[in-house]
Amino acid sequence: MGQQEVVFIALDRLRRKQKDRFGVSTSVERFVKKLSKKTKVVLIAFGSPYSLGYFEEVPYLSCAYVNDRSAQIQAARAMVGAQSFMGQLPVSASKKLRAGLGVKTQIFRMPHAESPESMGMRSDILNQIDKIAEEAIRKKATPGCQILVAKSGKIVFHKAYGHHTYAKRRPQRLDDVYDLASVTKVAATTMTLMHLYERGLIDLDAPLGQYIPELKGSNKANLKIRAVLAHQAGLKPWIPFYAKTLDENKRPMDSLYRKKPQGPYQVRIAEGLYFHKDKVKPYLWDRIIEQNLRGRTNYKYSDLGFYLFARLVEEVSGQTLDEYVQEHFYAPMGLEYTGFNPLNRNISKSQIIPSEEDKYYRYQKVQGDVHDMGAAMLAGVSGHAGLFSQGQELAAIYQLWLNGGSYKGRQYLKGSTIALFTKQYSPRSRRGLGFDRKEITDPNASINVAKQASPNTFGHLGFTGIGAWADPDNELIYIFLSNRTYPDSENMQLIRLDIRTRIHELCYQALGE
Repeated sequence: MGQQEVVFIALDRLRRKQKDRFGVSTSVERFVKKLSKKTKVVLIAFGSPYSLGYFEEVPYLSCAYVNDRSAQIQAARAMVGAQSFMGQLPVSASKKLRAGLGVKTQIFRMPHAESPESMGMRSDILNQIDKIAEEAIRKKATPGCQILVAKSGKIVFHKAYGHHTYAKRRPQRLDDVYDLASVTKVAATTMTLMHLYERGLIDLDAPLGQYIPELKGSNKANLKIRAVLAHQAGLKPWIPFYAKTLDENKRPMDSLYRKKPQGPYQVRIAEGLYFHKDKVKPYLWDRIIEQNLRGRTNYKYSDLGFYLFARLVEEVSGQTLDEYVQEHFYAPMGLEYTGFNPLNRNISKSQIIPSEEDKYYRYQKVQGDVHDMGAAMLAGVSGHAGLFSQGQELAAIYQLWLNGGSYKGRQYLKGSTIALFTKQYSPRSRRGLGFDRKEITDPNASINVAKQASPNTFGHLGFTGIGAWADPDNELIYIFLSNRTYPDSENMQLIRLDIRTRIHELCYQALGE
């Protein structure tokens, strides 16, 4: 669903008697009806349900029956999907609005806690997050950010800071959509592999060549799935595929690109830039297959295996990665904004946070198209990058994992599968299968999460300025979304200032641990 303006109108000071029109003036009636013809109007009556009879032509009506703080809070939560609509009209307000009429809804968004204190957390400490977020913006670590903290299945803190860009024309908002970069590895690819594993369609101890025919005879054929997931298969970190598609002036070659989709030039890289679909194999896939291994199988973070996992998903399931994860997870979970290629899903470009002013490949503001160059050459869908989402929806995915695979009454994965993938793979690395974990192996390594986080904490970081972690011991979720790569992806201030980890530490201080 794309972004759409909605006007919420609350009717209060309603009366009980029909002779008083139940408190609805004729001017209010005319105004609401006129406005509802121009835009989407949601009308909430805080009082007599009979008052709705004057508005039966308005398609979105709700009745809260009473007008007090509790009713206002419950109505607001229901409107944003944090609480179900379960009631029915107790009386007939008009011929159209008959007694018993009502719509029951499911909760898809994570509910908000009454207060942090109701979940055992301190508001005064969580509010200190403001200072760190403002520091990040002031010191140009990122134009803006969004931060969400959830405890025991309920959101206790959720704020947006700053703007889409340093021009400060559009504030960052809670419903903004972000390029998650490498968080794709867990929130799309690894979750899909979990599902395939449960269905018996893949064996984690099998070699990649068993599932990807073009790997046969290559040095990738015998790489075990487990080792690739744990970044211990000897793969090199990455390849700048796009570089060989540029001419001597560092511009996209005319023979490989067009400004409009035509003939074989169908792979959208960005606005006004389309790659030759038949060139994806020689310029990307063949280079992955032919790339030498490192010669060692110690831990070395690599994107290359996750490119291959996207191919594995296609071979095993007959669906592309984006199709599979949408069908089996995002759609049934009610996630509207989570997925690949947001511009193809009717999400307004203005709602998507820009990731970079690209001056080396696309030569434009990257907004709505994937930031990662390799994923762009795959039309925005890859196993290592390409996923977009927003705070509450990403938190919902993490809550599913904390819940042992269930979300809103439906079981998506087995708890044993989640435990298998999120536990430490080997003593040589902190990593799980696909998941990053708290650093407890290398005393010389920089800390990647709060020092107070439990050793079972798992999640992932993203190049664009993302951090998303779940601590099962404390039932805590921490989501940090930003576009630190805007306007320049070489800006490392977010990392130098340790913004993500410092905010994470406040979450634990708020727990009093």
